[in-house]
Amino acid sequence: MITLDLQSIGDGYINHFTKLISEATGVPDNNIYISTTHTHNCPAVNTGSQKNSRYVAQLATALISGSINALADRAAATMKTGQFETQGLNYTRNYYY
Repeated sequence: MITLDLQSIGDGYINHFTKLISEATGVPDNNIYISTTHTHNCPAVNTGSQKNSRYVAQLATALISGSINALADRAAATMKTGQFETQGLNYTRNYYY
């Protein structure tokens, strides 16, 4: 599981990065999950945005290196999920009082 602090990432790039990570680590590509946090302080990496090939190349290198290091340092872990409902904590841009 890899989480990137990016605005967004297109499926084409996810597939590309997943393949590179799989080739470098031997982890099957269907066992690699990449997501983003959707921040507006970092670039979007998708086909509809202005492409920055140097950034994409640096990202690919960092993903491969980080994945190799994570695999070497892996340890048993338990993952859990939860769900709850809140009122007034967050809203969409079209929220009206």
